[in-house]
Amino acid sequence: MKNLFFEFPWWVILAMIGGGVGIFIAGNNRLNKLMRLGGIGVVIVAILLGVISYVGKSDGEICVQRTSDLAAAVVAKDWTKMRGLLDGDRVLFGHWSGADTIETGARIAMLAHPLDDVSIASARSERLADGTIRVTFVARGQLSGSTSITNWQIEWVKLPQGWTVTRINPLPSPPPVGDYIIRLTNGQ
Repeated sequence: MKNLFFEFPWWVILAMIGGGVGIFIAGNNRLNKLMRLGGIGVVIVAILLGVISYVGKSDGEICVQRTSDLAAAVVAKDWTKMRGLLDGDRVLFGHWSGADTIETGARIAMLAHPLDDVSIASARSERLADGTIRVTFVARGQLSGSTSITNWQIEWVKLPQGWTVTRINPLPSPPPVGDYIIRLTNGQ
């Protein structure tokens, strides 16, 4: 129920404000005090829902933010922060398991291919039946002056200490733009 208020659709809020203004005008034209107050009440409720939706963060929004924090921690080589976001021995990355193995793999990868910057180009979250939140996102990485685009899924579970990663899945990524243009010009 909490997420319903935090993810309230903006178009419903606008429709409520429009309806409230319409009710207020109709009540004002008829000199009906209750209709005017009803219209004002609908507008006030819509504004409150809008403020709650804007200020509060849903679980999905929190996990998307923590996904960005995880990417930033890897780029900054802040391994302590990265480990704090992983769920100890339960976290899986492909055939690797455990935070120690994943940290070692990230360190080796950053030595071999140091990233200058990573940004999340787009992200969406979905709540699974067991309460886990899956964030699917596109990461844009700057690597030695070139841009690399990769697709990922990260699953977050809420523990007493907060949201932690339980699974990291690389997804098939689009081919580099140059390769795509070459294939188009060759008729492939």
